[in-house]
Amino acid sequence: MTHTATASSSTKDFGVRDFFLGRQPILDRSNALFGYELLFRNSKAGAAQIVSGLSATAAVIAHAGQLGLDRAIGDAQAFLNVDADVLMSDIFVFLPREKVVLELGEQFEATDAVLERMGQLKGHGFRFALSGVVAFTANTERLLPLIDFVKFDMRQVMQV
Repeated sequence: MTHTATASSSTKDFGVRDFFLGRQPILDRSNALFGYELLFRNSKAGAAQIVSGLSATAAVIAHAGQLGLDRAIGDAQAFLNVDADVLMSDIFVFLPREKVVLELGEQFEATDAVLERMGQLKGHGFRFALSGVVAFTANTERLLPLIDFVKFDMRQVMQV
């Protein structure tokens, strides 16, 4: 995990070399380690910025692949954040389906095209997680039949 940012780099130009790979542990209901959410962190200007989208997912995949997924997560599951653009691409199809869960965030919109794509991917063995759910909505209802895991931030649950 090398930082090679130059002063001329734009803050919107996130190359696959200008990052730190973050691992957020995911615990099961017994508080045992289940997986890691793999996160892209840009290190420009001395402070890590959270970046999402296709370029961030590409950077995570590239560097997890470079490190070796087993070295990055061990025996745990890898949760990768995806948005609709990533989901509609083929950027992740070479990853081991038994070790990778595609994670949809709270703002993920369940369009007909996205639901169809999720169905295709499930048919090929991909699994999905839904995170950030604080209320049951029509959008959530459309997604749930295709979801394998629902992630809760227990700090938020305990405050409700």
